Amino acid sequence: MWSSGTSHNDILNVLDKVINVFYHALSHYDWPKPEPGTFIDLMLRENEAMNEKMDQVKAVLKQGQTLANREKLLETLTPLLEFEAHYLKKENILFPVMEQRNERFEGVAIMWALHDTTRASLKKVLQLLTEATASEPEINAELGQLFFNMIGLDQKESLILFPCAVEALTAEDFASMTRQSFDYGFPFLPPETLPEPLSADGPTAPHLSQSLSGLEINTGTGTLTADQLITLLNALPVDMTFVDENDKVRYFSRPKDRFFPRSTAIIGRDVRYCHPPESVDKVLEIVQAFKEGRQDTASFWINLRGRKVLIQYFALRTPADTTEAPPIYRGVLEVSQDITDIQEMDGERRLLSWEG
Repeated sequence: MWSSGTSHNDILNVLDKVINVFYHALSHYDWPKPEPGTFIDLMLRENEAMNEKMDQVKAVLKQGQTLANREKLLETLTPLLEFEAHYLKKENILFPVMEQRNERFEGVAIMWALHDTTRASLKKVLQLLTEATASEPEINAELGQLFFNMIGLDQKESLILFPCAVEALTAEDFASMTRQSFDYGFPFLPPETLPEPLSADGPTAPHLSQSLSGLEINTGTGTLTADQLITLLNALPVDMTFVDENDKVRYFSRPKDRFFPRSTAIIGRDVRYCHPPESVDKVLEIVQAFKEGRQDTASFWINLRGRKVLIQYFALRTPADTTEAPPIYRGVLEVSQDITDIQEMDGERRLLSWEG
C-alpha cells in the first residue's frame, strides 16, 4: 500500500482491520525472544509496566462516577507522560537502525503518526480532567480512545515491529541501541532491574583517537584543536543539527539541555525520516527552497514544556570556483534555542554588576 502511493492517514484507517485479519498468524509466529537486558527486552518490559499503569486507571474507572474521581484519575494518568521516552527511543534509535539494515523499511511514518495520536489523546484526557466544564461522557470517550491507542501500540510492537527487529538486526546493533537508551531512560522500570550501562567504547561514544584529538583546524579567524572545537560547540546554549547537501544527517551537538532528543543512530539518516508525518512535507519544502537559492533562512517558535523555543534553519553555502558562479549549497543547519529568559530581559545588566 505504501509503495503504491497510499497516504499514511489512509493506511491508519485500515491498519487495525488488517491486523485483526492476520492476528492469529501474527500471535502464533515463533520469533526468537530477546536476551534479558537487551534493547527489545527492555522495550517489552516497559510495555508490561505501562499495562500495569493502565490497569490502575481501569480500577478507578470501575468505581464509576468519573467526575467524582477526577483527582484519582489525574493521579493515575499523569505518570503515563513518562512513557514518552519509550516512543522517543523507537523514533530516534530503533527506526534509524532498521532503515540502515533494510532500505524497504518505511513504517516510520505510520508508527510516528500513531505515537502523535497517542500523545494528543493523553494530553486531551489530562486537559479534560482539569476543566470544570468537561462532561462525563466527553471524558469517558477520550479515555476509551487513550486505552485503544496505547494498548494498540503495544500490540503492534509485540506482533510486528519487535519480531522484525530481532530478526533483522545484529547483536552489535542491539548493544549500541541499549547503550543509547540510557540517554532517554526506562519508563516505569525499577533501577535495580536495569542492566549495567554498557562500555562507552562503541559508536555512541563522543571520543577522538589520539591521532585526531590534537588535530588543529584553521578556521580563518583562529586555530582550534579538534577537542577544543567539540567542547566549544557543545558549550553553546543551542541545539544544532547539520544535514548535508544529500539530505543526510551528519552531525548534532550535545548541549547541556536539549529540547529535542537526538541519538547517534540518526547519523546518515535521510532528513525526511527525522520529522513527524504532518510536518515532513514542510521541512522538505524549506530544504528545496534552500537548494534552489530562493531562501536562506526559516524561523519558527513554539511553546514547549512551559518554555518558548526558537527553531531556525540556515542554508549553508560555500563560494564557487569562479566569481560568476553561484555559491555551492552544502546543506542545512537547524538551530533550536530556549528564548524564554531572553524575552523577559528588561533594562540593562552590565559586566560590572557580575558577582562570583
